[in-house]
Amino acid sequence: MSDHVLEAEILGGDHNGEVAFIPRLLLSPPEKSKSFSFQLKHLQFPVRLAFAISINKAQGQSVTYVGIDLHVPVFTHGQLYIALS
Repeated sequence: MSDHVLEAEILGGDHNGEVAFIPRLLLSPPEKSKSFSFQLKHLQFPVRLAFAISINKAQGQSVTYVGIDLHVPVFTHGQLYIALS
């Protein structure tokens, strides 16, 4: 869209198909911080590459880090066990 805003389409969930705009964020130390003899500013988009798969497809895979979204309950306690193991 431009150099200052990312346009992204939501691909699942309650907001499937909706468009979201992600602005660039200005990161700088607080005004009261005198630890730097120069002015430090950084502009970046607050995004990170991520992938998602179902609990059943994840079974048997080895991953270093995993996040489990439990906003929607699992079907059975067995699925929760698979997700946590």
